[in-house]
Amino acid sequence: MGMQSNSVRKGRFGGVALACLVASLLPVIVGCSDRSPIPEPDIKLDAMVLPFGGIVDDECGGEYVTQKDVAGSGGDSRTLHATNWWNSRLGNTAAGCTLYHFVGFYGDAGFAEEVFDAQSPEKYYSRTWPWKPKFADAPEGLYAESSRLICLDGNRVAGCTEWYYWARYGSVLTAVSMSHLAGDPPKIKEGDFTRIVRNVDTRIHETLDAG
Repeated sequence: MGMQSNSVRKGRFGGVALACLVASLLPVIVGCSDRSPIPEPDIKLDAMVLPFGGIVDDECGGEYVTQKDVAGSGGDSRTLHATNWWNSRLGNTAAGCTLYHFVGFYGDAGFAEEVFDAQSPEKYYSRTWPWKPKFADAPEGLYAESSRLICLDGNRVAGCTEWYYWARYGSVLTAVSMSHLAGDPPKIKEGDFTRIVRNVDTRIHETLDAG
């Protein structure tokens, strides 16, 4: 899978509070009930999920510790972001800051692109986020065919209370969110979040490239 330029689309992302982050683990359905079931992936979704060990935020309680690993394995498993083939990981620091990563398989790039547009966070969470989203350019040189980078409560210079990355890699979609919501936390610098984005991007690309 070769390197592609990012198409960073504009829109309105919604929902920010820890409850909204946890709510992202609940089923999200796209109106595609007449579609054939998505076939079992021939790639390892769990290998694409970012390991949290070693990701440290000294300004927000130190190392991120995994709190929940969840997966959908087809059939009658729970549907998340319009697929029942997915893996997700939720972690936090001792101070309650959160990091979430989702990877889902959609069978083909066409359906993945449909879901990328229909289930984009700015559309799904727009009624619950208390802050107007600000869109930033994704880092140069990512492998994603489509991507969005979103800041809530802040700006690229001062940092943001919450960041989101939503991207498509062929038939795979991924979502990453990082938030400082507990107490009176510092803003997350853009560079701190984009380093995580680059790690996710490389991990997904290498897993897909290995077949």
